[in-house]
Parts: sequence; C-alpha cells; structure tokens
Amino acid sequence: MTAQGPLLHLTQPTTMLWVSLMFRVPITWPGLAGLAISGGGVWLVLHSQALALRTADASVPMRT
Repeated sequence: MTAQGPLLHLTQPTTMLWVSLMFRVPITWPGLAGLAISGGGVWLVLHSQALALRTADASVPMRT
C-alpha cells in the first residue's frame, strides 16, 4: 500500500468542505463527524506504516 491510497478516503469530506465554500451549503454535525472519522482513520494508517518502516529499518544490522 502506498501513502496515497489512504488519502482517497478524504475525497468525500474534502468535497463537502468545497461545496460548503462554493455554494454556502451549511456543514452538518454528521458531516463533521465523518470528516473526523475519515481523517483519524487516514492518520492511523499512515502513522502505522511509518512506524512499521522505522521498526523494519532498526532491525536490519548495519554493515561495516
């Protein structure tokens, strides 16, 4: 999985914010909750990938 894959889950919340700005559509509480859940999920995936890479790099012995 690449770093761009999880970011696709932010498409709908970003569209909600864009539509709100363009057409003055009010943002609802369920919309904000969806934005927070999507953002949190993307953060968890990207954070776990970065942690896994750091852990894998630390377990490889250094060549001298």
